[in-house]
Amino acid sequence: RSRRQRQMCIRDRFYAAFRFSTPLTTEGPLEQTAVRRVIRARTVAYRRCVEYVLARDPSLTGAATISLTVGGDGRVEAATIAPDTLPEALSSCMTKTTMRLRFPLSDAGSTDVRVPFVFRMQTRRKLDTAPGSRWESPLR
Repeated sequence: RSRRQRQMCIRDRFYAAFRFSTPLTTEGPLEQTAVRRVIRARTVAYRRCVEYVLARDPSLTGAATISLTVGGDGRVEAATIAPDTLPEALSSCMTKTTMRLRFPLSDAGSTDVRVPFVFRMQTRRKLDTAPGSRWESPLR
């Protein structure tokens, strides 16, 4: 099988269980609810980054934190992913996704944001679709 066929086979049987863990933290003028709304709107893009890496290494699991600085114009000025032990492809994809985010304007200056998340591979046969389940279903 080609690499693409193997990736599609893995995607048919598995999906990336991705969720934001403990509440995000903000330091600055932007409200936490506004920041959360913008980041949650891009959950699918973050999940795609994780799926891309998990297709190559299904045993990969972990937790990380996205740290970003949002300028007064609503653009992300800087973004980093910690820890540095994550695969380069995952860090790069998540950083690029974060840099594309647009937040509400703020006249009071920049805001520092920390967003923790966890990820792992989940079999499609064992989807937990119950309301309030810990892991999100890709079908919601």
